[in-house]
Parts: sequence; structure tokens; C-alpha cells
Amino acid sequence: MAKKKQPWPFEEVKRLIFVAAHPDDLETIAGGTIHMMAQRGVEVIEVLCTAGNIGTHDTQRFTRASLARTRRQEARAAADYLGVKHVVFLGHDDGELEPSLTLRAQIAQQYRAYQPDTLMTFDPQVGGHPDHRAAGRAAMDALIPASMPLYHPEQLKRGVKPWGVGRQYLFGGRAAAPSEIHVDVSHLWETRMQAIRLHECQFGHPEFNFDWLERWMQGQGKAIGVKYAEKFYRA
Repeated sequence: MAKKKQPWPFEEVKRLIFVAAHPDDLETIAGGTIHMMAQRGVEVIEVLCTAGNIGTHDTQRFTRASLARTRRQEARAAADYLGVKHVVFLGHDDGELEPSLTLRAQIAQQYRAYQPDTLMTFDPQVGGHPDHRAAGRAAMDALIPASMPLYHPEQLKRGVKPWGVGRQYLFGGRAAAPSEIHVDVSHLWETRMQAIRLHECQFGHPEFNFDWLERWMQGQGKAIGVKYAEKFYRA
């Protein structure tokens, strides 16, 4: 299949907030796109809702507390590698995330503090891990309250103001959606993989099988005639 020339779809994005559930979500789902954004001068803020503190079967090496510390360190290393400027850890327990009023307020506080023009997060209807749905739901639910001055006014200190995020992009949900955006990341495959492997406690074993990831990104690449692509769509 011949490759179709794709215009850069995020030309208007200057400051992006990426709300995810787990410390490796950004790298596995959108690492190539985020790296290209950073190279183009976009300021990227990564908000991680959980501590990732149950993501291991190696209970001889890790406790929940030590795993959370390790995952923080690895998330920062991967963020630095891709050019992500800020990483915010909300610290909820992995596997127990809910789109609660507390989580909504925490995310709204990040919108107000960083004043992004664009949000990228999970489709609230995504299948699979319930933490992904919870993160996407809370991120979307926080949009309107964050813009209202009487919502958690204690957050509005030291120059922080109510803030509305003008654009939202979702990922991980419907197999086909209106306004789909496919980003060719074929030339950044090794960059993506290096960022993923920086999450050593998850993917660092030299024999770890990444066939699932390759099939996923190849499937998305077929839509635009390239080897690997990441997919998003406007909310």
C-alpha cells in the first residue's frame, strides 16, 4: 500500500496536558507523537493518576511502596527522554482508580495550574483496564468545573485562575471513530521502544515479547499506508 502524505495534525497545540492512568501509558500509546510534539516546541505536561503500585508479579523484589518509587523514577526518565517537560503524580492506588470527585478536582487543579490549550486522554468508553476508563472519565469531567471560579476556589491562589481547555483528543476507544487522526511513527519506532524500555520494572527484561505492541501499531499504520502509526480522535 502506498504511503499517504499526512499533514501534521497538531499545528495549533502549544501546551498539551496528557492525563493517563499508569506510568507507562504515554510511552506505549503515544510516545512517537509526544516526542514529535516536544521537538516542535510543544510544552507537554504528563499527569499520572495512579502510582502503578501493583504492576508486577515479582513480589520478592518489590513491595507496593518500593514499586511505586521505582515507577516514579522510571516515568521521569522516560519523560526526559521523550522531551516531556513536567510529570505530575497523583498517587492513587493502581487497580482501584475511580472517576471520583476527588480525582476530578485534582485533575482540574492541573488544568488551572498549567493552563494547557489541549488535553489528550483515554476515551472514557475504552475497554480493557478499568483504570484507563476512570482516568479518561475524570479528565473529561474536570473540563467544565475547572473553568468555573466557584469550583474549589482554594485552588485559585498565587495567580492561578479558572481555565478552560479548548481542544480534547482521545485514544484507545472505538475501533473506528469520526475525525480519526493517524500519526506515522515508523521512523521513531526505536525511539518509542527505548522510552518504553526505560520502564525497566515493566519491560526491561531482554526477552520481553513486544509482539502485541507491534501488531497494534501496525494495524493502525495500515489506515494510512505506513508501517507503524498512533491513533487519536477529536472528542
